[in-house]
Amino acid sequence: MRYELKKMLTAGVMAKELGINPKTLKKWARQGKVPSYRNPANNYWYFNKKEVLQALGIERTVKGVILDIIRGWE
Repeated sequence: MRYELKKMLTAGVMAKELGINPKTLKKWARQGKVPSYRNPANNYWYFNKKEVLQALGIERTVKGVILDIIRGWE
């Protein structure tokens, strides 16, 4: 799948949207729980917000509320 980087969020930004630690988000990506893209030029992690939310079964992010839904994944 080809991604447009300007439409992608870094791990830090995506994790902040979800109210979780970036390390947790990267762990989920390695486990295949959320889709991700690694830039081969700099090895940064990128995430498509819509795809991540769909994978987590979340319609929109509301800090604190979604944490209760996904806390069991850790």
